[in-house]
Amino acid sequence: MMTHLPKEWRFLSDAWSYAVILTGSQQIATELVTSTLRVLADRHDILGNKHRRRVFFATLFREAPKAPRVELPESNLSDDILKLHNLPEPGRSALSLCHMGLFPIDQIADPNVAPSPTVLKALKVANESANLRSEYETQLEIDKMVRSTIKDIRIPEEVLNSLGARVAAIPTRRFNPRDPAMIAVLIGFLLLITVLTWNFLGRPAAFPSDALGIAEEVLTFDERPFEAVNLPAASLEDWFVLKGFDGFDVPPHLEKYKAEDAAILKIDNQPIAVVTVPDQYAQFISFSSKPHEISISPKGSWRYLQLDTENALALREEDGMCFMVIRRGDLAELKHFLEKAPN
Repeated sequence: MMTHLPKEWRFLSDAWSYAVILTGSQQIATELVTSTLRVLADRHDILGNKHRRRVFFATLFREAPKAPRVELPESNLSDDILKLHNLPEPGRSALSLCHMGLFPIDQIADPNVAPSPTVLKALKVANESANLRSEYETQLEIDKMVRSTIKDIRIPEEVLNSLGARVAAIPTRRFNPRDPAMIAVLIGFLLLITVLTWNFLGRPAAFPSDALGIAEEVLTFDERPFEAVNLPAASLEDWFVLKGFDGFDVPPHLEKYKAEDAAILKIDNQPIAVVTVPDQYAQFISFSSKPHEISISPKGSWRYLQLDTENALALREEDGMCFMVIRRGDLAELKHFLEKAPN
């Protein structure tokens, strides 16, 4: 009779399939999953089922190159599985996990990096082109076929029984306040609470994430949406009103800077007014604060952020409108630019 895995350990079947792709051998995959299970059974720093699954797959990825490699993969593996197996790393692991649908794509790539605006723009361009859209849809069908092939990898009943028995043998860990591992977990938890409290309560001047996203999007647009204006920035309010954008207002000490081009961009279905000020290596951006729930106090104050090695950001919010400056250079140069008046 087949031993059923507990709900929190059911991912072991997928882990075994993943190990088969990595090693090209069911026997070696079984040994690899079993040894990884043995390692995780002795760890007491894993909090929650999702954490356990991530650690397990990360350990498989790390330990797979150490496992004995067969000269030729097993002949009963399908052509799609063999193609995945023969890919170099990290492409093999990334594509395998992507096809298996076990983790979001951004977590497979890098859990700390937001989706690239360039990638999103590329998908938009592909969707607008009939030829590119056709190629993209064809690739999606190929991906579905590969995913189906991976799901057809069946873990042998005896392997499943063995893993189930090992899981059942893992002792239930009881709370012991004198246990060093438990003390370490408690200290880590308290430290996490302290950091979160400092982030959310102790940093009122943090730069709003929505504004950061808008800045990144603006920097990816090419020149096609822009129109030549060649006017002082303060003179563009009527120009924007005629284009359908109301509320463009430049802070008094920036009014005389000459804007060369202007545009109304659509970002997340919201209108964003943008003007370029090339002689100052800057762009002025205006948008409504309400859809993004941005509120900055005290009134008229700036929030600053070094976006990357080339650009710095400044943002202020007043009367329901945000005004942001993107300027090439560092924060010190940006602050000096905002403090001095134009000639």
